[in-house]
Amino acid sequence: MSHSERRVAYLVSQYPAFSHAFITTEIEALRQSGWEVLPVSVNRARLTGHPDDDRTFRIKAAPMTSVVQANLRLLATGPATYIRALRSALSRARGRGRPLRAILWQLFYTAQAAVLLRHLERSGVAHVHVHFGNNAADIAAIVSDLSRAGRNRPNITWSLTVHGPSDFRDAAKWGLKEKIRLAEFVTSISAFGLRATREIAPTEPASKFDIVRMGLSREEFERVAESAVSAPLPPSGDRFKVLFVGRLVPEKAPGNLLAALKLLSASPSLAGRHIEALFVGGGPLADDLATAAQNLPASMTVEFTGPMGHEEVLRLYRWADVFCLPSLSEGLPVVLMEALASGLPVITTPVAGIPELIIDGESGLLVEPGDVIGLEGALERLATDPVLRKSLAGKGRLAVMTTHDAAVNVERLAERYSAVVSGT
Repeated sequence: MSHSERRVAYLVSQYPAFSHAFITTEIEALRQSGWEVLPVSVNRARLTGHPDDDRTFRIKAAPMTSVVQANLRLLATGPATYIRALRSALSRARGRGRPLRAILWQLFYTAQAAVLLRHLERSGVAHVHVHFGNNAADIAAIVSDLSRAGRNRPNITWSLTVHGPSDFRDAAKWGLKEKIRLAEFVTSISAFGLRATREIAPTEPASKFDIVRMGLSREEFERVAESAVSAPLPPSGDRFKVLFVGRLVPEKAPGNLLAALKLLSASPSLAGRHIEALFVGGGPLADDLATAAQNLPASMTVEFTGPMGHEEVLRLYRWADVFCLPSLSEGLPVVLMEALASGLPVITTPVAGIPELIIDGESGLLVEPGDVIGLEGALERLATDPVLRKSLAGKGRLAVMTTHDAAVNVERLAERYSAVVSGT
């Protein structure tokens, strides 16, 4: 395969983002295997200082003159194809809620797709991969249609990674069934996700779907486990330190963790010990959680740090005794992988793809979603049993290293890209 054929664009609604470090990991794994990856973000980035800042093409940052010129150029060189692409985009709005608004958005997406198509042509990119079934997938589908305008213009194909649960919950809103039909292939991050994706589009051939698990790079494995591998977990001492990393939204259930910690502070088994908890992340529940954390018992300290950079979070994995993510709804969060890789025992819930990584009582503890009493019991078990903490930490680290090595997992993705760009 020539160098020009080992080139792909990654299109995301917003890149980079605090919660999308796994996309950066996937991109870097592809680059290390010899692929050239051009990041594209629909929106302007909110996260600064990212290694891909200068390489990321931001569609909404394009001047209005460029948007107008890109669309007029396509109308001039292939008016019939442009009109067909626009009609197809508008037809996809009919089955969505609030159809008038959906039609207006498709008009915007078509204008943006023309800008992106020009960038891809100049960069020599013939395939676009999209993470999440949102507006980025709409734009990719239109780019593919528009690329058929003009004699000397190569067709641009696209593919999709479905994450869930928002992809599944908003499937009708985003027209996910139609996007699955239009994409060259569709990957999911777990077996659970694969089943759910195929249920949305049951008539599509099985060969169209694949599992490509998110993972950590080998460098990340080394960094997060820098001190945890060579040294045993710290003794419990007189403090029990609990870490939560995630958006402060109802789906992550940070309020359940706070309630469980309050119950734990009253347990006789922790008499004389101080509970410290860090909640890392921002979101709409921040103010409510801060209010709920007022008037804590003297044996308990809670801090809400807001969003933090990746390097800062890695250091906190080595600070904590336990990582806890009591989510009601998830895909397969990378923070769990990082916590396991760092040598931390984890407590979480058996939702979506999580049980594919964590076996209850072996590589972590699983508590039913919404069960505050069960969550308090799991925290108490780990607070009072350092032997169990050490056992879960060791087996959890082995599990994530075995199944979530980004360099290994991305090989399957690269095979799918190769087949598409070479036409085999």
